[in-house]
Amino acid sequence: VRSHDALAFVGDEIRVINRVPGNVDHQYVLRGTDGQVTGKLKPEARRGCQHGATQFYCITPQAMTAYDNKTLRQVWQRELLDDYTTSQHLVDGKTVYIAEGGKVVGIDESGRVTFSFELKSPPFRPQVNRILGIVKGTMVVTVVDWVTRNGMGQIWGLDMAKGVRKWMKPLTAPAYTEKAVQLVDERLVYADATTVNVVAAGSGGLTGTALHQLKGPATKVPT
Repeated sequence: VRSHDALAFVGDEIRVINRVPGNVDHQYVLRGTDGQVTGKLKPEARRGCQHGATQFYCITPQAMTAYDNKTLRQVWQRELLDDYTTSQHLVDGKTVYIAEGGKVVGIDESGRVTFSFELKSPPFRPQVNRILGIVKGTMVVTVVDWVTRNGMGQIWGLDMAKGVRKWMKPLTAPAYTEKAVQLVDERLVYADATTVNVVAAGSGGLTGTALHQLKGPATKVPT
């Protein structure tokens, strides 16, 4: 039995990988309406995948690879210079946006780069670790710097049309970028050491704030 990648829903189809001891794995294609087997494919273990409109995207320490939703065949692959498997990437329609350390890159279904934004904020050396979403042409990302001074964590709103940073919200520590920031519809909700803040993600304008008494997340420097 395969637990991590045994079941996938692709359009109206269900794809199941079945393992029989002593035999080669088989991937069966079932109709979603009645569960009848309509085909059999060669299985491939793919982890860390996200589904888009026509493709799904899987990341490894070496590359981001796009596969066709229907045929499961590889369409394109982008080589990565570092391991970004722990970062949060974003699939929006027919485009995947990759958090590539010091930049964000958007790639369409043909494998063409359609968006690129390089993070610059001297004297810090920010690295994007989460792409939360896109609201009214504004991409919301969290960035960290584990090296400079005592570390830095921030939330950025990127104007995708102009290719500039539209707004920025500081966080108390880099660790806050991991679990203390969420995009809820068109609102950005984030916490620091004493308050919970609500921001209009498109404009960066503060719409609400409240005090809290929760203990903040401990800062763990990656090794």
